[in-house]
Amino acid sequence: MIIIETEEDIRRAKLFNESVNARWNSVLDGRPPTPALLYFKTREPGIFEYVEIGWSKESAKTEERASSELQKLTAEDGLHDGVSIGEGYWIGVAHDEMEKFYETRGEAARIHPIDFERAVKLLKDHISHIEKNIDTKFPPIADLYFSLALIYAEHDKFEEHDTAVEYGLRLLFENLETRSRYFGYQFAKETKRLAQTYLNRDELTPALGVYARLKQARAMVPEEVSKIMFEDWNLLAEFYERHKRIDDAAACYRSIGEQIDWKDGPHSEQQENVRLAASKLIELGFDADAEKLYEKFLQFVLSKNSIRKNCKFCIIGGLICGHWFEPYIKLLQKQSRSEYASELIREFGLDERDFRPARIEDLFGYVDLDGNWIIPQRFAKAGSFIDGKAEVVLSEDETRYARCRCIDKTGKVIGFSSQGRLDNLMPDGYRQNRPMSEGRIVVYKVSDKSKTYPISSRPELCGYADIDGNLVIEAKFTEAKPFYRGVAIVAVGGYIGLAGCVIGLQDGKYGLIDRTGKILIEPKYRALHRFNQEFDDGLMTYQTEDGGGVITTQGEVRSYLPGCNDLFYCSEGLAEVEWKNDKLPGSPLKYGFVDSAGRIAIEPQFDYAGYFVCDMAPVRIGRLYGYINRTGSVVVDTMYDDAKQFKNRLGIVCKNGRWGCIDENGKYIVEPRYDGLDWSKDNLLLAKQGEKVGLIDCSGKVLCSPQFDEIGQFLGEYAIVANQGLKGIIDRSGAVTIKPRFHDLDVFAENLARAAVKNDNGQMLWGYINPQGEFVIPPTFTEAKSFSDGLAAVRSTDCGKFGFISPEGKLAIDHRFDDAYSFRCGRSTIAVATEGGDKLFGIIDTTGKYTLPPEYEEVGTGYSEGLCFAGRKRT
Repeated sequence: MIIIETEEDIRRAKLFNESVNARWNSVLDGRPPTPALLYFKTREPGIFEYVEIGWSKESAKTEERASSELQKLTAEDGLHDGVSIGEGYWIGVAHDEMEKFYETRGEAARIHPIDFERAVKLLKDHISHIEKNIDTKFPPIADLYFSLALIYAEHDKFEEHDTAVEYGLRLLFENLETRSRYFGYQFAKETKRLAQTYLNRDELTPALGVYARLKQARAMVPEEVSKIMFEDWNLLAEFYERHKRIDDAAACYRSIGEQIDWKDGPHSEQQENVRLAASKLIELGFDADAEKLYEKFLQFVLSKNSIRKNCKFCIIGGLICGHWFEPYIKLLQKQSRSEYASELIREFGLDERDFRPARIEDLFGYVDLDGNWIIPQRFAKAGSFIDGKAEVVLSEDETRYARCRCIDKTGKVIGFSSQGRLDNLMPDGYRQNRPMSEGRIVVYKVSDKSKTYPISSRPELCGYADIDGNLVIEAKFTEAKPFYRGVAIVAVGGYIGLAGCVIGLQDGKYGLIDRTGKILIEPKYRALHRFNQEFDDGLMTYQTEDGGGVITTQGEVRSYLPGCNDLFYCSEGLAEVEWKNDKLPGSPLKYGFVDSAGRIAIEPQFDYAGYFVCDMAPVRIGRLYGYINRTGSVVVDTMYDDAKQFKNRLGIVCKNGRWGCIDENGKYIVEPRYDGLDWSKDNLLLAKQGEKVGLIDCSGKVLCSPQFDEIGQFLGEYAIVANQGLKGIIDRSGAVTIKPRFHDLDVFAENLARAAVKNDNGQMLWGYINPQGEFVIPPTFTEAKSFSDGLAAVRSTDCGKFGFISPEGKLAIDHRFDDAYSFRCGRSTIAVATEGGDKLFGIIDTTGKYTLPPEYEEVGTGYSEGLCFAGRKRT
């Protein structure tokens, strides 16, 4: 690409133009060329010099030779990276560069939606330039019109938005027959967006006009437009449903089936729309229409015998799930056509239990150690007790919405799970945005999500609902965070944009509210955070455009620091502050610390600073790191390439590319000689040398040199180590108590560890070893569990069943189970297989006697706080 900066560059470009034309015409053997454009980009945005060259498609051979000659020419002249032949208007790299440039300018306008006038002028100037210098029907202009429409939509300029989209669509429509299929898809996509915009504004007439144009385009590029039209009929149907025009909504859903060529069937992208349309027709009460659509779809599925699978799925272009036909099967059952319904259930390999009426036996409850039902079966789902609470789901409908409630040990519902989604409890027009916290759920107003344009950077308006689904704080915030200690951070204004790698609210103003919605801190700050993680002091940090400081939750400003660019969490009474020098714009940021009152405690003088731990904080001056104390004095000189936060009164440092560890006085506890050094979960130093790791204690003593591929966490006195695919054990002194020689190994439980070796056939067999690494129970089992309550579950190699053995290796409970879990509280959950191959679960005691018979499809894997859940009894 020629970069034009001077008159000489323009002269060279024109000479190149003449050279290209001369060479090009000779290649074409005098045939009349088809115009194409080669662009020369200038340093000034939006200005291009371009030359016309031509090419002919008389034959593939001529085209290939022409392309080769042109590439040779450009390579010889050193003016271009090479050109590839394209179709229609453009050739290769040159056009791509120009088009990318305009697209980039469009994106640049999009990311500055607040600067409305500037963004609009930028886009209009580029549109005018292309229309004046290139072609008024040049397709990339459409993209700029769509970008312009987005800017108008962001500022509620509805009329201008619609006009810009119409211009862009007109350009694409005029190019449908002569351009590539891409324009067909783009036209359909943008038409859909315009129609959705009209529908969101409750403007049905213009939306129907757009759909009429889409039908017209379908005759030109049927495949591309059809993909979009299926989605559009759903949008139109949803509009009719919203306005209680049920007959019109049903007509839209019926039309989805009418548009399909059932001989070939719906492609993968249409299958989901067909399923949705059929199920919606049932919901709206049009059972006969739903039956017709389901039957067509069903015949299509079942006719593809060559690629059908005898399981829950049929693969036909895309993934068709047997469960898609559940509404139809239930409709058949309602119509007393149970035999046909059962046939379909078998055909798709579905579970008949999903289609039978709910029974007490299908529900979950809780049993005690003796198998007595302490909490009767009345839940659709159940979980284990933790800290006196368990999560349950009351009905299958709640399961669909992941709506979990919490119960106590009497079975009383005491609230909702903070992690469950409660969308079906929310007020009409609202959806859950964040998990529940302190009895408040952040919700957003759905109607505002796409008020003006389907793809919008306008934030959703958020508010708060209680656990009963009542809107208790009006949805008027552009961001709302969960409550913590009775207050929540909220924001007003701003837009959704990209900051670094994170998409979120930009340029919003933050404040604080209480549980009633009362404003405690006016939303006027660029940022607002808790001063410390625990928030036990009721203090927050705030940021303005030119400073920041500390403020109380009641809005009392404790300090203001002009020049403060950011304030971080407080640690050990001091918080890191980021400082900018307004007197020297562009100068590097400096870092210091403020105290809990927001006053400068350590002047901003460092190029980097970490938080305080053990009264020490890492800092950087220039390129070198050291440590300071709480007074700001450098107590460990800045002499390291890197330095980490202190822990256990030690700091990990890097010098000359090697890692070591120092104490508070800068004395080396571990000399810098390792490739890597970090803390393990056991508060030991994990040293890395090449691909091997070892352990060092806090005194600097090497417990084991870097010799293992992996070192696990200590459980009790031992940890698993691995080398070259084999496992062994070390103790806390680092001594290798069992050399890595087992293919799999677990930690010790009741003085025995399960270990596996491979036999001559490569089969993994399990046994049990003592602390000396000797097999005391030979490896003869295909599966083994750890010892608990004096017993271990093992699977026999002979019968393939589980039984239980004693520490001496004697069989204590016969091999008669198809699955088994370790004992807990003297009870073990086991499973037996039915004739059909399904597993039914029960519970046994240490003698093998059933305390809960194996009649349940789900049972907890062990007791927790004296209770275990069970449900879905098979009769």
